[in-house]
Amino acid sequence: MSQSTSLHDLRALLQQGAGAFRSPLSLPRQRETGEHSSWLPKGLSAGEISEWIALEDGSGAAELALSSVCGQLPADSRWLMIDPQGETYAPALVQRGLDLSRVLLVQTQDAAEAFWAAEQGLRSRGVDVVCCRLPRLAPLAFRRLKLAAEAGESRCLLLRGPEALRETSWADVRLLVTPLLSPSWRRRHFRVEILKVKNSVPGRAAQAEFDDETGVVRVVSKLADSTD
Repeated sequence: MSQSTSLHDLRALLQQGAGAFRSPLSLPRQRETGEHSSWLPKGLSAGEISEWIALEDGSGAAELALSSVCGQLPADSRWLMIDPQGETYAPALVQRGLDLSRVLLVQTQDAAEAFWAAEQGLRSRGVDVVCCRLPRLAPLAFRRLKLAAEAGESRCLLLRGPEALRETSWADVRLLVTPLLSPSWRRRHFRVEILKVKNSVPGRAAQAEFDDETGVVRVVSKLADSTD
């Protein structure tokens, strides 16, 4: 993974890689991920967006988002990471099974440029997953991302802040992640609430544990109605 891919070069890279990274013979990685698939029981399908909302920095939303799809994809999957704040940590990506040679990293603090990169990546068929932080997203712009994901048959992990709760969502799955008091800094606990899920009932919540040493996520308590 290079330090950063310029927007000037991104279009050419995506066009060069289009169709080259989705072998039907590739097998999903087998990783010990516990039961965290409880909130994504069918995984994240091609053309879908999962929106992870964090009420505060360091909530664990990014870690849970990556872990939720890494185990279901082939090891040679192509990733586009859009990181406005420069928070991407390469060793953590390796820990989750990503091949850094197949990760494109875009760093820009311009919101319009970040959105452009996300939309182009989703539509290009040159990447399998786009992971991006977009603090604010108008309904029309969100709809454009959804259409781009469907057109490119790609997946999108959308990382948002609390302001997203006041906005319309076109995500197939929308989750709220809240950090909890943890027994150890190496084993962080979170509450994951399903705010929206396609073809199912929202409102359920679970407590998850993330192991910083192994990158494994497991469910500590089963999903239950968040109103209970």
